[in-house]
Amino acid sequence: MSIARKIALMIPNLRAFYEDKQRLEYEYVNVQKQLGSRIQSIEAENQYLYSGCAALTEQINLLEYRISNLVDLHDDVVLRKWQGEKHEQICLMPFTDVEILPDGSVYTCCSGFVKQGHSIGNVYEQSLGEMWNSDKARKLRYSVSMGGYEYCNRFCTYFMGIEKDSNKGIKRDSGRYVYENWTECVVDFFPKRISLTCDETTCNLSCASCRTSVKGNSQETNDKIYNMLMCIPS
Repeated sequence: MSIARKIALMIPNLRAFYEDKQRLEYEYVNVQKQLGSRIQSIEAENQYLYSGCAALTEQINLLEYRISNLVDLHDDVVLRKWQGEKHEQICLMPFTDVEILPDGSVYTCCSGFVKQGHSIGNVYEQSLGEMWNSDKARKLRYSVSMGGYEYCNRFCTYFMGIEKDSNKGIKRDSGRYVYENWTECVVDFFPKRISLTCDETTCNLSCASCRTSVKGNSQETNDKIYNMLMCIPS
């Protein structure tokens, strides 16, 4: 058999081989794309799970902190009652200030210095006017005016005596803020200061004590905060 004849017989096999090669290369590329897409999906799922785990860890840390504060607050209140202790000054914070947290919770002082859950309301659900003289707000003012500070914990810098000479307090014997009962603790004017801790969930640090990654508010959260703030009377 001549060489030309042999080559002629091999051509169909070479064509089939080339076609199979192209088909396999095409399938290989598709498999790579599918794997790449799946890897991206898995990475996104892992990131979502990690974010959820990190958020849950932060909530647990916060709850543990609040629980420890609540225990300390209870012990402090009991000891003060046993000893008949009355603070010599009236803190003006419940009469002049509010703090608004990212979730809309409103406190008449730093939220970390009062009883857990003793917010006077939520700006997403009530007007500031409704909350300012709510039952919780008046009870806290009364406890302060009577010198018992039953809703305050010992970590408060004012209660510890560090800020006794500041403009945040007055002497109990000054004749001001004297009430017969808690229902009378109504303040006719609006808060003089509104502290916005709306960046509570924003941090450019990753600290093991409170979070495991850099955090920032979403646009949706920022819009919600902005709309809330626009509803506060000037």
